[in-house]
Amino acid sequence: MKSRRAGCPLAHLCKKLKIFLTSLVLVFILGARTIHAVDVDTELNNGRAFPLAGVGLGNQQPGWIDDIIQNYPGLRLIDTSHASRNEVIISKALVQRAVQLDLKQHKMWSEKHKAKLRGSAHQEFDFFHEAEAVEQNRRVIEQTELHVITKVWYTHLGYERTLIAVEESLDAFREAFDSSLIDLKLTILLHWPRCDPDIEWTDCEQEERDLPQSVKDAGPDPTGDRDAWKESWKALEELYSEGKIYGIGVSNFSWEEMKELLNFCRVVPQIYQGSAWQSLFDPYLIDQLKQENILYNVYNVMGAIVMQNEKTPNAYNSLTEIGRQHTKVMEAMDKPLSVSTVVLAWYIQHGYAIVPRSANSYHFLENSSLLLAKVPPFKKDDDEKIEQAIRAIMTQKDIAHGVLAYFTNTLDSAVNILWVHPDTKEEFNAHSKAVASGETVKLNTHPKHVFAIRDNSSGERIKHFEVTANHGGEERFNIEL
Repeated sequence: MKSRRAGCPLAHLCKKLKIFLTSLVLVFILGARTIHAVDVDTELNNGRAFPLAGVGLGNQQPGWIDDIIQNYPGLRLIDTSHASRNEVIISKALVQRAVQLDLKQHKMWSEKHKAKLRGSAHQEFDFFHEAEAVEQNRRVIEQTELHVITKVWYTHLGYERTLIAVEESLDAFREAFDSSLIDLKLTILLHWPRCDPDIEWTDCEQEERDLPQSVKDAGPDPTGDRDAWKESWKALEELYSEGKIYGIGVSNFSWEEMKELLNFCRVVPQIYQGSAWQSLFDPYLIDQLKQENILYNVYNVMGAIVMQNEKTPNAYNSLTEIGRQHTKVMEAMDKPLSVSTVVLAWYIQHGYAIVPRSANSYHFLENSSLLLAKVPPFKKDDDEKIEQAIRAIMTQKDIAHGVLAYFTNTLDSAVNILWVHPDTKEEFNAHSKAVASGETVKLNTHPKHVFAIRDNSSGERIKHFEVTANHGGEERFNIEL
């Protein structure tokens, strides 16, 4: 007997309502004024434009791909791979999305016109349709140009095999290429420099045996050739020079391999795709990429950072608090920025491209370029705290709990420092003795704690301070009139 999933009995209508409400939320957020807008596009080292925010669909469940593509707001970049075997599915879904948006746009404007003809009694009806029409119109304009990154698997390394893999990818996206509603830009990367037998999920010999005979006949087995990727790069250079692909690059190459590639290549890679770990803990690689103006595309941000909060609660709470505080400078936001949005925005503001994976529509907006573009640049202190928290989460070494608060008495007389209870407002000595003139004392406290300063002789309250630093941070207070 088939199980019945609990939920809305009118699933089709519920889905449409969810998409409609999401569109309204986007209209209000996009219409909100922010202090600064962040550019979510960049220029590659070949002078071509490229979006910094997208969605990862590599190895995604095939049955989920269409729903993700249809409902992902502001979709402009998709990351996948030849080995994921979902390129045809993605191509068809992109065309279907473009067709639906085009039809919906015309329908919205038609309904709007009809509502106006009915008169003032239908003003509310007209407002909601107009809001959605504005959003759909904007999305159609943005999504005329769509970028897809796909990658050549290590079984297809070598000149001839790489040509076969790329031609198969081009054929897989043929429907999207041929659509008049889509301007598809395809970027090809080498997925790995070679098959590594030390990685537990690889089986180099078996994967070679499983290849079609036509691929085996086209070129030698790359398993025993550590430099097979060099011939693959020559193939990508030719395809790029012929204008068949938008850009080329590599993924998961070490610093030494990148150095070797840059020494012989005719076309410098435009994109490097690497893990979140490499982005923070491989400084030689990062410096090398910056020197050549190669865009770093980060993968596994969700798995390596956002979803790893159990062992580092202080670091995670620090990111949560920054999201809450940052929301205050963004209008039309009725809830704090999520940890996911904070981390992704931090990466984009440092010039990285991101392609987070998610099949949950709840997370689509918080991961999208539409919202990330509206997150104002982080201040220096917050920027440093975010990096500190990310490093702590990835190394599973939590940041210190609490805040170091330094109080310097600049008055001529001694004072007492007292902690104020948040509920009863009672005051308790925070330091064992009075603080003399010119003296500095250090207290271990917590965010949001309030301290009262009283004259040691008269007991008169001079002023009070509130700790604004996050866990693991420090703050300095000058006691003065």
